[in-house]
Amino acid sequence: MTAAPRRIITGTVEGRSQIVSVDQGGGFLATGAGGGIHEIWSSTAQAPMGDTAGSEAPPAFAPGPDGSSCRLVRIPPDAERWSDPEAAARAAAAIGQERPAHWMARHPGMHVTSSLDYVLVLEGEVVAVMEDGEIALAPGNVLVQRATPHAWKNPGKVAALLFVTMIGLNAPVPA
Repeated sequence: MTAAPRRIITGTVEGRSQIVSVDQGGGFLATGAGGGIHEIWSSTAQAPMGDTAGSEAPPAFAPGPDGSSCRLVRIPPDAERWSDPEAAARAAAAIGQERPAHWMARHPGMHVTSSLDYVLVLEGEVVAVMEDGEIALAPGNVLVQRATPHAWKNPGKVAALLFVTMIGLNAPVPA
C-alpha cells in the first residue's frame, strides 16, 4: 500500500483554532494482493467531527448512518487481485457482506454500501462496473457513487490509487 499520508488535524482550543495533531496516522484494512484502504479520517453519528482515539484500528468497509470516511484506496491489477485465491479471499472478507449470485457472476468484487461516495482517481486506471454497464476512469476523473451495486476492475499492469470520501446514509441500499 502507498505510505500513509501526512495527516494534519485542526481543532479549537480555548476558543482559538489550532493545529492539534500532525502524524502519519490512520487505520489500514488490507484487501489482498497489496491492495487496501488507508483511513485518513472518519466520523460517526456520535462523534460528527471524528475522534483521534482508536484511529489506528482497521477501518470499517463503509461508514455507518450519518458517519463519513476519507480514505486512500489502492486497487491492484486484476491479474494479482483475483488470480491468487488467498488475495481473492481477503478481498471478499474485507467486503464482509452476503452478495447475490448475479452480482458475483458479474464481478467477484461486486458490493454495495449505504453511502454517497465521491471517488477521485489519483494514479492508474480503473473500471467502475455496474450491474448494467461499466466505464473506464483515468487520473483526474471523479465518480459519484450513489449507493448502487458496483465493483472495481483494474485491467492494467500497475495499481490504481483512489481518493474516496464516503457519507453514510440512513436509507436502505438496493438489493
